[in-house]
Amino acid sequence: MLNDSKLTVIAEQAARAAGLKAVRPISSPASEDFGFYQKNIPGVFVFVGTSGTREWYHPAFDLDERALPGTAKLLASLAESALASIE
Repeated sequence: MLNDSKLTVIAEQAARAAGLKAVRPISSPASEDFGFYQKNIPGVFVFVGTSGTREWYHPAFDLDERALPGTAKLLASLAESALASIE
């Protein structure tokens, strides 16, 4: 899966605007079907960290729910910016 370069920049800007740190991770298939969507339309896969000590699929993973409002703000801002870029 390869992120669309234009949407990647929009996602990084939305993260910074939400007060979050934007980093570009190493390439990863992320065990998701998202790459199949990207065969038809441009997209950007965003990882959101919560400073936990365990990986997502680890049995002891525990989501820090304080990250949810900021994540919702990020995704709403990203959607608005992405839609505005195609109008």
